Order: sequence, then structure tokens, then C-alpha cells
Amino acid sequence: MSEVTQTIISSPCIGVCKMQNAGAVDLCGGCLRTRDEIARWRGGMSEDERLEIMFELPEREKLLQPMQSNGCG
Repeated sequence: MSEVTQTIISSPCIGVCKMQNAGAVDLCGGCLRTRDEIARWRGGMSEDERLEIMFELPEREKLLQPMQSNGCG
């Protein structure tokens, strides 16, 4: 019998995807990642890289204007 292993990937995604201007870069208003980070998240980054970005997210939140309660900026 073959054993199936499943890799769990850490993710800050909350399903609210709307890019917002944060000065020099656009960030997703839901997860606070850049477009490049979102694109590379599953296949182009190591878990250590993902965790490093997730550690930075609270500081990034300060760069964005609050979103309306309906998720629309």
C-alpha cells in the first residue's frame, strides 16, 4: 500500500481579494501580500520564505486605508 503525504502550506489568505495601493506597491486588502507573492506562494517559495512574509504582515496593514465592511475599497 502506498502512503500519501500531504504538505500543508501556511497562508494568510482570508478570501477577500482586492488590490489596494500602499504607496510604492499594491497589496491585497485581505492577505496583505503583493501580486508577486501571491503568484509565487504555492510553487515558488519555501515554507521559510512564506513564514518570513507572514511575520511582516502586521506592519504592512498600517500602510492600507481601512476597507468598507462589505469588502469593497
